[in-house]
Amino acid sequence: MWRCDPPTRLVVAIVAGLVAAAFGHPLVSVLAAIPWRPRALLLAVALAAALWGGVRVAALQHRALVPGPIDGVVVVTGAPSGDRAVARVAAGREDVLLQAPGYRPRLGGIYRVIGRLREIDPPVRDYYASQGVHLELRGSRLVWLADRGGGWGVIDRLHSDALHRLGADGDPPADRALVAGVTLGETGALPADVRAEFRTSGLYHLVAVSGQNVALVVIFALACLALLGVIGAPARVVAAGITVVYVLVTGAGPSIVRAGVAGALVAVAWLASRPVARWHLLACGAAVVLALNPLDLFNPGFQLSFAAVWAIFAVAPRLQGSLGSAVAVSLACTLVTTPIAWWHFGRLAPLSVPANLLALPAVGPLLGCGLSAILLGSVWPPLATPPLMLADLLAGYLLWVARLCS
Repeated sequence: MWRCDPPTRLVVAIVAGLVAAAFGHPLVSVLAAIPWRPRALLLAVALAAALWGGVRVAALQHRALVPGPIDGVVVVTGAPSGDRAVARVAAGREDVLLQAPGYRPRLGGIYRVIGRLREIDPPVRDYYASQGVHLELRGSRLVWLADRGGGWGVIDRLHSDALHRLGADGDPPADRALVAGVTLGETGALPADVRAEFRTSGLYHLVAVSGQNVALVVIFALACLALLGVIGAPARVVAAGITVVYVLVTGAGPSIVRAGVAGALVAVAWLASRPVARWHLLACGAAVVLALNPLDLFNPGFQLSFAAVWAIFAVAPRLQGSLGSAVAVSLACTLVTTPIAWWHFGRLAPLSVPANLLALPAVGPLLGCGLSAILLGSVWPPLATPPLMLADLLAGYLLWVARLCS
C-alpha cells in the first residue's frame, strides 16, 4: 500500500472524486479498494469533489450556439496564435475557436465579428471540447471595440507589457520569439518550421511554462527583494504573490498551475516552518487543476506535465546509480512521456535525451535573462538591452540544437 499522511489522503480523495467526474464513473467503485482510514470521511470528501466536478463538466459540455451565420461581439480569452484564438461570445457566454484570416486578434480584445459558426475540425475537436469549446467561428470581418477591464484586464496589460519589454510583440525574429516562449510560454509568434523542429527534437516543453519557470521566478523574486533589503517572511509572502501573478500572466495552463500551487505551498511551509512533502505538492496541484476543469485529465499538457514530475520523483532516483543526475532525469522523463506523446500526436522524438542534455545549460540562463529584461525594462527601457542580447544568443543556440536533433 502507498503510504501517505492524512492530509495527503484527503487530497488524493479529492483527486479521485474529480477523476470520477471526468470519466462519469460511479464514485464508490473508484474508492472501494482504498484501505485508508477513516474511510467514511474520505468517501464524503471524494463525493463532494465528484459533485463539484460533475457541475464543472456539465458547464463545459453545455452547448447553446449552433452552426450558422453570426454577427456578434466576442472577447478574446486565450492567447492568440496568429489569426486563431479562443474567444467568448458575449451574448451566449460560450467559448468558441475564433479564426479570422487576415486579422491578428489580441488577448483581452473585444471585437465585433461577422462570420459563420461551424464544427471544429476532427483532429482537434476533442481537445477543444475538453476546454468547453465546441464550435469554430470563422470571421470574415473583425472590428476592434475595446479591451476588457477588471482583474483579467490587468493581467492582459501585464502580459502585453511583458511582451513589449522582451521586444516580442508584433512579428519578432525566431530567436526573440523563442525568448518570449521560454519566459512567458508565448508560442504565437514562433514560425511553423521552428515549432515542428522543437516537437521533433523533443524540446517543445521548453516553451510550455512549468515548474522550472516557477522555481526560477521565486528565486529571482527573493534575490531582488534581498537587494532591496526585504528578507524573511515578508519576502516569501511577496514572492508567493509574484508567483500567482506569473501563473496568470503566462496563461494558467495545467503545467504552470501545478507548479504555481507547489510554489505557493512551499512558501506557506516556509512561513510555518513545516517540512514539504513532494507527493503532497503533486496531489495538491492535481486537485487544483482538476477542480478548475476535470476534463483537463484528458489534456495532453496535463498528462505530460504530471507524468514528467512522477518520473522525476519515482524513476530518476533508480537511474542515478549508473547515470549522472541530469542524464537520469532526462532519460526518466523521456521514457515516461514518450508513450503519451505518441498516443496523442503520433510522433516520437528519438533524439530527445541528447537534445535535452544539450539544451539544459542554456534554458535557466535564458529564462533569467528574459525575467531580467522585463524587470529592468520596466525601470528604464534601455536597461533591457544587455540581457536581451544575451538571451538572443542563448535562443540561437537552442534553435541550433532543435535543428540538429530534429
